[in-house]
Amino acid sequence: MTDAKAIYQNLLDKVSEALLANDVEAFLIHSAIPHYIETETEKLLIATEQDVRDKFQIWSLTLRSKGVTDYARMCSEAAYVTPTRILGSHTSQFLHGPVVITPSFPSSLELGNHNGQWKVRRAIQQGAFVTWPDLLPRVSTNTGLHSSRQSTGGGRDVTA
Repeated sequence: MTDAKAIYQNLLDKVSEALLANDVEAFLIHSAIPHYIETETEKLLIATEQDVRDKFQIWSLTLRSKGVTDYARMCSEAAYVTPTRILGSHTSQFLHGPVVITPSFPSSLELGNHNGQWKVRRAIQQGAFVTWPDLLPRVSTNTGLHSSRQSTGGGRDVTA
């Protein structure tokens, strides 16, 4: 496989599958060490294999505890920057079966080829109010119209 967009989409699919299956070994195959994760609120350095394992477990548990059954990611564009580096962008969306849990949000990855294996070197999640490891973008549901929900101020709603 040499098409940058096909490589990028294949990696998206494999990483999403690994997260939802709680398969850290499959996830590790596609994770460069070190690598970086950026959200709107923080930047994380994942420096060791144990860091990958720890963050993976938290992220996988977070997605599953929110009822995520599908992590739909679609490559928008991807291009070689060098023969061993691909930069691309994609949209991400979390679903519970056919039900949308989060609106679609843009993300991007930097991939590096390490001994013939494409791995994520840097991930940027661009959802509003995103924090690690709870990467679900926040959308206010508090309309103020006879709602039994109250905002906690951090973009999260709680039932009163």
